[in-house]
Amino acid sequence: MEGTFSLLDGFEVLRTLDFGQTSKVKIVRDASTKQNYAAKILRPKDNIIPQTFQNSMQTEFQILSVISHPSIARVLNYNTNGIYQSKKKPTYQCIYILMELYPYGNLFNLISQDALSMQVIRMYFIDILNGLSACHTLGIAHRDIKPENLLFDKNCNIIIADFGLAGISQGRNDDGFMRTRSSFYMAPEVLLGLPFNGQKADIFSLGVTLFVMYSRFPPFYKADTIDRFYKSFINDNDKFWEYVSSRHHPGFYTHEFIDLINKMLIHDPNRRITIDEIREHPWFSGPMSNIADVAESIKKAINLIRIKAETAMNRPNNGNVTFREGRYYRCEADDSSSLSFEILSRDCAFKDFYEEAEVFRYGSVVLGISLKDIYAILYNELCSNNAEIIVNENFNDIIAVNYSGYGDTKFRIRVYKKKDGLKVLDFALIEGSNFDLMVIVNSIASKMLEFQNYVNQDENIANS
Repeated sequence: MEGTFSLLDGFEVLRTLDFGQTSKVKIVRDASTKQNYAAKILRPKDNIIPQTFQNSMQTEFQILSVISHPSIARVLNYNTNGIYQSKKKPTYQCIYILMELYPYGNLFNLISQDALSMQVIRMYFIDILNGLSACHTLGIAHRDIKPENLLFDKNCNIIIADFGLAGISQGRNDDGFMRTRSSFYMAPEVLLGLPFNGQKADIFSLGVTLFVMYSRFPPFYKADTIDRFYKSFINDNDKFWEYVSSRHHPGFYTHEFIDLINKMLIHDPNRRITIDEIREHPWFSGPMSNIADVAESIKKAINLIRIKAETAMNRPNNGNVTFREGRYYRCEADDSSSLSFEILSRDCAFKDFYEEAEVFRYGSVVLGISLKDIYAILYNELCSNNAEIIVNENFNDIIAVNYSGYGDTKFRIRVYKKKDGLKVLDFALIEGSNFDLMVIVNSIASKMLEFQNYVNQDENIANS
């Protein structure tokens, strides 16, 4: 019913933040204090939660409970007998971890929005390194370091999260060795299925993350000699750097940066640079940004997005949308060139968007144009790129796959309505690579925002 929430042990469930194969992360609110948290929830499938997944969540809670560091996520509670009371589905028992909510998204979001300066990268990288060092000092390896697992708190400080794959030395396998995933960032010894030292594997993953922070693309698909980019990296390093440099302006990669990446991504883990050696590397002697300035810049950019959306929302909504010469325009309602989809004549139900539960990420596009305009552009982009789509839940839950050139990427699209009338077009990855989804989101979002700018300019001209 309207005005009510699904409940997790008495916490109000505001919205889904992320989901994977085994769990969902939801934003929940304490009804009495109105404080928001993130809850990672494991739901039984066929009344069974595989022991592997239970172990993973228990490990994450145990590890986060023993680490106290400003760059490590803070965990509050772990419940193996949680009760989830859904508004629409039967009540079920679940396992969940309650954690602090980090409202400014993750590092991948920041990378996807714009290029980061080396000064900003150096500032954040040092914080990541210090947090990882705190883990390693306690004999803990993260084993899944990647931009998606590096979050931002309310002051835009970076936080290491998602310790579900982490392990304690002499831990549950009695050898400190485990198996991990995320092939872009996995060390070669992990990919080969060899016993590995988790801390040395973390250095490799951190090296790939550093490369991605600056380049905005991965150095290779996976650290295996069947990958031509990785093969070039280990066998013809100069040629590798010549190729990646060609994708940027001359001098983009400094000698110090190249040297540090090379040492972090050495194939032989026993020769890989250590955390203490990274701290002494010449790359660290360069200039560094101030967190207060970075936070102010991020918040100004977010505010500018809102202002443009509010401007469009307050413009008259006259006519339909048409597409010509690669751009979207307004046209008369009876214009034969106007975009027309069955979806536009249906009643579409918005999902409420709770501003107090807002988390900024690259897959959430804030817009002021009408729902009709959003769907016209969205469906035209999906159809023109030959995407296969499944539409559910009052036409406001779209699953898309086989988007042109990205057949392995499956994603969900929903539209939320904010209290002030603005809409949020939300993309979420189901299967595939975040790098590929980033390209898709940027392509569709750029068309939406271009049309929104056209609406604003068109009305300005009309009113002049």
